[in-house]
Amino acid sequence: MSLLGSIYQLWHKQDVLSQAAQQLSRVKKENNQLQKQLKMVATKQFIEEQARDNLFLAKPGEHEVIISESPSGKNQSAQKKIKELPNWQQWIAIFF
Repeated sequence: MSLLGSIYQLWHKQDVLSQAAQQLSRVKKENNQLQKQLKMVATKQFIEEQARDNLFLAKPGEHEVIISESPSGKNQSAQKKIKELPNWQQWIAIFF
């Protein structure tokens, strides 16, 4: 029985070791991806892009242009026509 127990323990330890090796490789891969992301985030271009997009900042001499997302008059008339149609015709208009 002692021999079988030793074999089982050895086999179990080998499984634990292979699982740890797999986890180590996953963590190394994730670390590499995070290092690449950190390098990209630290660039001046990325910081400037984030400041422009998220904080709506501009360089001196530049002007902000904000375009509203409200539909223009042409689109409103087309939307009114679509709303007047029955549902089945609206679905056909969407796909065709």
